[in-house]
Amino acid sequence: MPHRKVGEAGTCRLCREVGKPLKRSHLLPHGAYKLARDGRPQKLVLMTPKRVQTTDSELKTKLLCADCEQKLNTNGEKWVLGNLRVQEQEFPIRKMITNADSSFLAAHGDWAVYDAKRVPNLLIEKLEYFALSVFWRAGQKGWPNGYEGIKLGPYEAILREYLLDPTILVDSKMSLIVQVHAKEEVIHRPLQFPFTDRYNGSRVHEFRIPGLTCRLIISHSGNSSEFQLGCLMKSKTIMIAKDSSSFIAYMGKVIKNAKVANNLKH
Repeated sequence: MPHRKVGEAGTCRLCREVGKPLKRSHLLPHGAYKLARDGRPQKLVLMTPKRVQTTDSELKTKLLCADCEQKLNTNGEKWVLGNLRVQEQEFPIRKMITNADSSFLAAHGDWAVYDAKRVPNLLIEKLEYFALSVFWRAGQKGWPNGYEGIKLGPYEAILREYLLDPTILVDSKMSLIVQVHAKEEVIHRPLQFPFTDRYNGSRVHEFRIPGLTCRLIISHSGNSSEFQLGCLMKSKTIMIAKDSSSFIAYMGKVIKNAKVANNLKH
């Protein structure tokens, strides 16, 4: 029987158990790299706020035990990546949304917002868990290749508790905006590591994989309500857009239109 290599023992960052063999955990899932490469041996374009670079390597470090790796995979990663087959321009997640006519709420410019609860087979809890797991991972120290991660402060512990028990409610100051890419955007397929921007007193953490951009917004200045209206966790809304750079410009307008439409439907 061939010898199976066991990972170096340490403390798992998620369950905090000591002395467990640690896996070399990815920041962005291995499956996201496969989507970006589209089955071809090619270098990837990796974007951070400070630089754009091409690389053959995948960013990973010793972070999680095997049990916690499996937890992240089962609770979100496997379903999300399995439904982001972006080689099909009408890939499953977007097709689920656009085929559910009753889910449409409003549009403004390049943005359209939908009621995720009205989309059959869209597993909202899997999307939420996947997105928040990536942000939590980015908040850990020790990533290689000069990647500095994001600063979550007290929200790192809140996200960790949620990942261990998804029935725990996430803090009201946090909003998760999930944007599914329109057809025009899936052609280029860049990967964007989580980074942080600021908007009107709020921290906006963002990452991008082929077919999906996720933003975790932490509001400290009392302006969280405008984001919560577009929050997958709280308002169960999801967006489709082709221009990710227009997020700030269109956010307030499209959400205001969606709120009116949602009130009319209920």
